[in-house]
Amino acid sequence: MRQPVATSHQEHGLMGLGRLLVEQKVVSRHTAEVLEKSARDQSITTYKAALLSDEVDNAKLYRVASQIYGIPFFDIDALDKKYIPETSIPPEVLRQHEIAPIYERGSRLFLAVADPTDSSGPDAIRFHTNMAVEIILVERSKVARIIAEIASSVDTTLLTLDDESFDDLEISAEDEEATRAETEGDIDTPIVRFVNKMFLDAINQGASDIHVEPYERALRIRYRIDGVLHEVPAPPASMASQIIARVKILSRLDIAEKRVPQDGRMKLRLSKTSEIDFRISTMPTLFGEKIVIRILDTSGVALDLKALGFEPDQLAAYEQAIKRPYGMILVTGPTGSGKSISLSSALTMLNTVDR
Repeated sequence: MRQPVATSHQEHGLMGLGRLLVEQKVVSRHTAEVLEKSARDQSITTYKAALLSDEVDNAKLYRVASQIYGIPFFDIDALDKKYIPETSIPPEVLRQHEIAPIYERGSRLFLAVADPTDSSGPDAIRFHTNMAVEIILVERSKVARIIAEIASSVDTTLLTLDDESFDDLEISAEDEEATRAETEGDIDTPIVRFVNKMFLDAINQGASDIHVEPYERALRIRYRIDGVLHEVPAPPASMASQIIARVKILSRLDIAEKRVPQDGRMKLRLSKTSEIDFRISTMPTLFGEKIVIRILDTSGVALDLKALGFEPDQLAAYEQAIKRPYGMILVTGPTGSGKSISLSSALTMLNTVDR
């Protein structure tokens, strides 16, 4: 019995996108074979190989991809830049996946991609934003341009972290180990500047805590402001260990010990008259250590007892107690309830020239 005769495409092993590109006369059969071999050798999709090839007309490739994958092809130049949303997604993540947010509507984020076969990009964005995502096909060069613009806005912020911006910033917890670690280059200057910026941003926003939490593919940083945690832009997950090591060095913790919780403290001097205390707690997790930094800033609060919200009878009893020549006052309450401020206010009241 005669075997069925294979078609020319089957003889050459063409299938899927390679076959369609030949049928729609985007590439020759030989070019399609080269693309499929290149894709196999590099463990990438045929589409990705075509996208990176100089032998393929990208304009035609995008049109075919739009039809095959049912994704609209969009000229990003027609979009007003004011609609491009601000994002906390690290530029490194956008560059890695060649993906960029271009529009936000409700809880849905529209993403510009040049490679619709790469599902890891939308998954990464979905993880970072906790939003539903939709992809739109955009020319690769234009996706790169959007990413560069987003990164530029982030870099502009980072430029404020030059050493000159911290001439008056002193962190008084460095010991010989910390100095040696920095001297040997264990902590890069960008990491030092980022940690400094994180401290100052949290202080300027009135945060009481900083949470630094590593995950498998992301680093999450949140400030607790008025009792509510707010997520802020974070660097890529690859920087998590260096950021945590920097904080541990400043608070005199053992940077080699990562399996047990540790507690430390440090002081940050903003000026000759302004100093802020930090209490640091580390906790081992599945993806590395997480850190909670408690900010004890009494420089910007009203230290008048009458401004703390005491009831009249409570205020009278408190003032009577602190004016006694001897004795002990116990101030108890949960974190953030105002224990330190209450005691600081009492000390300020007692700090008179005749005492």
